[in-house]
Amino acid sequence: MAQDEEKEVLVIKDNKKRIGIIIGIIVLLLVIVLVVFGIVNKDKFKYFGADMVLHSYANSYLKLDGKKYCNVMPEQIINKSYEGKDKCNEAMNKIFSNVKEKKQEFKNYEIKDKDEVSEEDFKLITMDLERNYDISSKDIKKIVRYSLSFSYNDNDAKNEVKVYVAKINNKWFVVDQKTV
Repeated sequence: MAQDEEKEVLVIKDNKKRIGIIIGIIVLLLVIVLVVFGIVNKDKFKYFGADMVLHSYANSYLKLDGKKYCNVMPEQIINKSYEGKDKCNEAMNKIFSNVKEKKQEFKNYEIKDKDEVSEEDFKLITMDLERNYDISSKDIKKIVRYSLSFSYNDNDAKNEVKVYVAKINNKWFVVDQKTV
């Protein structure tokens, strides 16, 4: 009987060892898959944070939501342009209210183009942000320019916009927009 119990204990130890090895192999395979996926798709995720901010910006127009709009801008721009987030929300909601009254609500948007700005444009934009909003150029790591097309009302009417999204202290923000 003691021998049977010893054999059972050895079988249990062997099973635990096998389970540990199997789990280790699964984890290793998962890591390999994630690394390969990351390498293959690195261009798709290069500006992932910038893309998310841009979609929030665009959705603020689709939903006519001033708070969403203000949340994608850096605090320095909000403070200089609107004297704080509350006033920013208030100002944007007023603008969006006027849009509703004119029945010119945006229906959808399309990203026409996306690229990192040239070195020359990067210097100009960072100098402008530093001069006008006290955002240190040392804190700005990248700037991506998006060309958007908003459709509104009957989808025949379009509004073209260039939006600049900057990585400031490892966070992405909309720093400028221009109607084309």
